[in-house]
Amino acid sequence: MELPHLSPSASTKLSGALPLLAVASAVRGQLTGTLKIQSDKIVRYWEFSVGNCVNVASNAKSELPGSFLQKEGRFNAAQFDAYLAEIQKTKSAHHWDIAKRLAALTDAEVVTLRERWALRIVSTLAASSPSEISFEPKPGREGTILLSGIRLLMKAAEPIQAADIPKLCDAFTPSSVVHADEKREKTFEPLPLDAEEKGLLTVVKNSKTIQEVFSSSFLKPDRITSLLFAYFLAGLVEFESAEVAAQKTHEASLSDAQRTLHQQMAAKAQSLDKTSYYDWIGVTPKSSSEEIERKATEIMELYAAPSIEKLFQERDKTIPGLLLKKLEEARRILLDPTKRKEYDGFLAGGKTGSFAATSVSLREEEVVRQAEALLASNQADQAVALVDRALRDVPNSVTLIIRYAQLLLKTKGPADSAARDRALAELKRGMTFKPPKPEVFEAVGAWCLALGQKPKAMDAFKRALELAPFSAPARDGLQEADSANAPRILVDILFQHRGSLDFYQLLGVDPRANVRTIQNAYRDCTKRFHPDRFFQSEAELKEHSKEIYKRMVEAYVTLKNPSKRSAYDEKRGGTISDSGSGAGSDEPSHERVSTASTPETRQGKKFYEIALAAIREGKLDSAKLNLQLGLQVEPNSRALKEKLNELLGTASSAKP
Repeated sequence: MELPHLSPSASTKLSGALPLLAVASAVRGQLTGTLKIQSDKIVRYWEFSVGNCVNVASNAKSELPGSFLQKEGRFNAAQFDAYLAEIQKTKSAHHWDIAKRLAALTDAEVVTLRERWALRIVSTLAASSPSEISFEPKPGREGTILLSGIRLLMKAAEPIQAADIPKLCDAFTPSSVVHADEKREKTFEPLPLDAEEKGLLTVVKNSKTIQEVFSSSFLKPDRITSLLFAYFLAGLVEFESAEVAAQKTHEASLSDAQRTLHQQMAAKAQSLDKTSYYDWIGVTPKSSSEEIERKATEIMELYAAPSIEKLFQERDKTIPGLLLKKLEEARRILLDPTKRKEYDGFLAGGKTGSFAATSVSLREEEVVRQAEALLASNQADQAVALVDRALRDVPNSVTLIIRYAQLLLKTKGPADSAARDRALAELKRGMTFKPPKPEVFEAVGAWCLALGQKPKAMDAFKRALELAPFSAPARDGLQEADSANAPRILVDILFQHRGSLDFYQLLGVDPRANVRTIQNAYRDCTKRFHPDRFFQSEAELKEHSKEIYKRMVEAYVTLKNPSKRSAYDEKRGGTISDSGSGAGSDEPSHERVSTASTPETRQGKKFYEIALAAIREGKLDSAKLNLQLGLQVEPNSRALKEKLNELLGTASSAKP
């Protein structure tokens, strides 16, 4: 039978000294039977009756009763030889009966000597290295108590150095809370302790921490440590780290609903590596993007609420932030059709948890983000080297090809022949990939412009616009390459794609663009596409320009009005926009890269934009709250931190 594991409390871990812990299990469990502990060829037995030791045996010659009596001076050499001969001849297990007869011991002497002999064997417990420990229950086992369970443990704990006890019991620290278990104490009555030992137990009952016990007792520190550990092994006292005690007090202060939510969040944090993104959000692989968006936003708003922070103590305060980060990761992957398809393949391979480390597209995004950060900190060469290394590892990455070419143009320029040749060679490869990417042709056009090759630039930008007619970089590039013919070409392309372009694409702005950006884009469109520009053109072109311009006016009227824009966004698919006049992005989404000017995550952007709107309305407390919520989702966002610091500085300067 395997001994029950000694687990005094959920907060205490025990290690080492396995024989000692096995004896403690038998005593605590008030077991009846035989405990066998084998170390190499030496086998020792402890027989228990309701947790008390009634017999001890050992097959080691040095631990036989006769050897003990010889060391005690009760056996001479002749008596010891006679003792050994008789036990070998008769194979008798009644060693003490033989010893009593040969040494002419009285019954009282046998009792005293036998206890001392047993204690000597017990003292070997802590130092032994067992190869086998087993317990054979023997119900009904009776016998005169040789050693009480508590005395057995106290003797066994004596050889352990005070400095080693914290290694055996991780909760044995000065700041740990100490509890006396009076119910267990009653099970040992009458308690077999001397006055000194009972006095220390009384001190424990009147102390809150182990440190207080040391401060209140007159015993020496090593003696206190040894006795406390023995009491702990017997179950007379329990230790609990200050952290765990504080956690229990905190949990007791929560309502049932708060406690349930706390447990659910803690459990979810523990299972993230074993479950899928769908499980993280609470949806299925068949769920629509709308359902995923709704559910993820709902959970993230719950976890980002200020009240959630109060549910967690210091040691697990990172749980809400971890869950928000992981939920944003899951939401971002599952709402991107390409990444979701890649992730479903990841699941089909039998994997779960985060696949960010294995996803090629996510690794590419991270490389680009790091490169932009290096560039922003004036480390251009490091940024180029970073993308170069990544591109050599993944040579067919269109994303890395584009970013590498853009970086070389920005940092080296056309005068650097090596940079020029490498960039154009990579872009040439990128143009052969299927499906074609408009950003590749935008980058080609930018290099051609820099090299003064305007006809080639025109061809590249036209190709980019055929693939993405809403591309602002391609529109601007075309205008720069040939200002006279660019409007005509753009009108033709926009007219061909008019049925598939939404208002944002028509104006060439990002759905997150602010009103000022939209106004600037509209003024630019007016210059390029106003029908008056095509007054002398052929009739067909004039009609096309009128229709395109009419749609642009409609787009501007809608998007500059907050209520109309919100209604349009909802109809369009719930895209979050900033309808205020604060800072915003001037770049379309396919051109945007991670910068410090705005938060990176969708949820972070949402809180940031709400905060900006609140600032414009003078609701500074609301703005501060939303910035703090944003930092829960995206703790390293410089935009959120700077705006919050700006608000806090404003509030501080307003005080008298």
